This record gives sequence, C-alpha cells and structure tokens, in this order.
Amino acid sequence: KDQFFLAADDEELLGDGSDATRLVFKTVDRFGALRPFAGGEVAFEVAGPGAIVGDNPFQLTDSGGVGAVWIKTFPKSSGRMVVTAAHSLLGSKSVTIKIQPAT
Repeated sequence: KDQFFLAADDEELLGDGSDATRLVFKTVDRFGALRPFAGGEVAFEVAGPGAIVGDNPFQLTDSGGVGAVWIKTFPKSSGRMVVTAAHSLLGSKSVTIKIQPAT
C-alpha cells in the first residue's frame, strides 16, 4: 500500500527566467510515513513555460526514498506549468504552477 507523494513549495512563480521553486517527492506508506528504503525511478515531464533543474530521471534508491528537483521559469513567460512525475512502480502525480508575467 505504498504511495508516491509530490509537492511544490510554491503555487505561483514570476515568468522572468530566474524564478524557481523546489519540487519534493517521496515514497510513503498508507499512513503518510516515509518509506526510507523504498526505491524506484522518477521521471519528469513539464508542460508549459519552464524546465526541470536536476536529475531526470531521479533514482530514489540512491537517496533513501526521498528527493527534490527545481522547476525554473522561462524568460518573458506567463500562463501555467504542469509538472508530472512518474514513479516506476507507484504511478504518477502532477502539480500545477501559475506563472505570472514579470513586470
């Protein structure tokens, strides 16, 4: 009954090319407790004006079942970015981040 958890630190970023947020992911048990010896691979896809900064795919076996990457905006962008993280065994999760135009 293990699960895959995904969350972004911020729900909104500036589309100035330098704003970024951390994306945390981990394997948890059915009660939400960390599964430190769980492994697998996490692959990321970004739809919208941004990019992943970090390992893609990310090996959870090497990091105790928890990891993070950064999501960075593109210059002169706005709209929304959807980041999908797919765990090799536990399915996928997505987060949506709103990109505000830089002034």
